[in-house]
Amino acid sequence: MRASLRWSAYLLPELTEHRIHGEAILTHRTESLRAFVLVGRVQGVGFRWWARSTAATLGLRGTVRNLPDGSVEVRVAGPANRVDQFVHALRSGPSQARVDALREIPLGHLPPAGFRIAH
Repeated sequence: MRASLRWSAYLLPELTEHRIHGEAILTHRTESLRAFVLVGRVQGVGFRWWARSTAATLGLRGTVRNLPDGSVEVRVAGPANRVDQFVHALRSGPSQARVDALREIPLGHLPPAGFRIAH
């Protein structure tokens, strides 16, 4: 019993503490939490549905929503390498879209489980 307890300590992931609005959030050290605003022809072209589908394929969680100024906001969390793949895909978006700028913004709040279109 004692040997298995010792081994299990080595199997625990290293955790990183993030503070969002004073709340301590623990994530695996390879998990990435990021948020972006995309500017260009990003509304009315299926961008939100494409982002949800792409994120689900990569196993990410987060939200995507249209903003009143015509831009799109994306909040995403997951393994750092998959978030990086998602961000690379965001730069071009679906075939009808044109992304002129992708600006990283403060996260503000943690994305929920799954990936959803917010309204």
